[in-house]
Amino acid sequence: MIQLANENEPVSLAHLIKNINLPTSELLNAIQSLGMRLLLDVKECDRTRFFNLNPVLKQYVKNRYTESNNGR
Repeated sequence: MIQLANENEPVSLAHLIKNINLPTSELLNAIQSLGMRLLLDVKECDRTRFFNLNPVLKQYVKNRYTESNNGR
């Protein structure tokens, strides 16, 4: 979720696989779980799906990640 929160534009699954250090099956499960909870925005363009976190969740994750890195 941190990786998705840091992205300014929707990203493809290939981009996520390349940039997130998780087994592909775990990444797919996480994407599916976020989608089922309506926390993930999915757009399709030229038969490629692009993923982006819901804007409210994106801001929450950024705030929490910043707090945890500042020692709070």
